[in-house]
Amino acid sequence: MTLTSIVAALAALAFSDTPGNAGPPPAVAEYFLVTEEATDEDAVEGAPIAVVALRSINPSMDSIDVSGDVKFLLEREVTFAKGGLRVRHTESGHGATRRLVWREFLPNESRTWVADWTAGVRGAEAQSIGYGWNRPVHERVMVGEASDTTVFGPLELLYRTREASLPCGESSGAVGVVDPVSASIVQVSRSAVALGVAAPEVEIDLRRPDGTLLLGATASAQSVGDRGFRALRLSDRPTLNVRIERQEFERLTRLWTVESRRPYDAVLAQIPKRR
Repeated sequence: MTLTSIVAALAALAFSDTPGNAGPPPAVAEYFLVTEEATDEDAVEGAPIAVVALRSINPSMDSIDVSGDVKFLLEREVTFAKGGLRVRHTESGHGATRRLVWREFLPNESRTWVADWTAGVRGAEAQSIGYGWNRPVHERVMVGEASDTTVFGPLELLYRTREASLPCGESSGAVGVVDPVSASIVQVSRSAVALGVAAPEVEIDLRRPDGTLLLGATASAQSVGDRGFRALRLSDRPTLNVRIERQEFERLTRLWTVESRRPYDAVLAQIPKRR
């Protein structure tokens, strides 16, 4: 599957806010507002940090036999309140083939990083190319032996951990993960801790070897059909997550990118220089 075909698939599919989408495969979208924890006792919520959209097409991946006819498309879109930075992270799978596309957009610049690998094969070769700010076009940034374990993308691992559908059948332990931020494959430790009784939930953590959070989420622990994410965490920074509607996500995205004229140098300085 090429990058062009992925973009075309996303453009052709209308994601709905409910799982009752007409016709297979099921498409689901969830939206979140991430804010600072309120420091003022009278404040309802703290300053906004970002809005996040989590979109999926056929994410259940009931069969763990990656050599079978497994097809899925996962997307995470993050728009930050300051700097006009927007990130689109897409993962797709067809059989054992995997592709991760990571795109960063600023008001006047953008960059893309693409990784391809084979799932379910230990030590399978992984390749990636990227282009962006002040870097050669189509620079190879990650080529070589993937890992001595099965490799996943962060979003696929998040879903599989939630549904306990990893080949080992467990929700903890270290696995190889393609990390788009560092443009490398890292051994990520994962944990899923049950919370609550009346409304059972599970808190999922995916952490890099240095302990930093790669991706975190809180999800419903009900039956698979009723599952949904309650919150998505981008870091260990104390924050609050609120589910919002699609219209609010689009309004804030437009406000913070198209209509915003805020300086984005501070955001640019935080992006790794290696790509």
